[in-house]
Amino acid sequence: MEYWKVATAVITLVGFVFLVWKFAHYLQDRKEKKLKEMPVEDVSFDKILEEYNNVTPLQKKKFKSSYKGVKVKWHVSFYAIAETYQMGRVVKVMSFYERFLFVNFKTDLKKFPIIKSAKEGDKYIVTGLVDKVKGEKVYLKLIEIEKNKFFVI
Repeated sequence: MEYWKVATAVITLVGFVFLVWKFAHYLQDRKEKKLKEMPVEDVSFDKILEEYNNVTPLQKKKFKSSYKGVKVKWHVSFYAIAETYQMGRVVKVMSFYERFLFVNFKTDLKKFPIIKSAKEGDKYIVTGLVDKVKGEKVYLKLIEIEKNKFFVI
């Protein structure tokens, strides 16, 4: 009779863990769907940096947060993947609209496997949320990345 109670407890526990796991995935999927449905703002990489370079040093801290969370979609060229102590794996891509400017984002190669085969100069369209602006760099929280075969610089 004791084995029956233990088996019931184990099955109940496994079922509960499975339900929690499913619910966590449901919430993550819902969050990703909402991010994809957010409208893309008409903000260029160059516009952000031009504004950043025109503010005083005292205004820069406030400016850095003014674009945080803005959804953007930019044409970029792959540059490199770097491992950093603070941020982990960071992908660097460049905007070539006016000058060599970097857009950086942390990435999960399982979620975005297209990056595994990226070579310097490959053209992409990145969609993400502006996380921060620092110097000549904009950091994004990546939502989507796709190969852009028709992008000509």
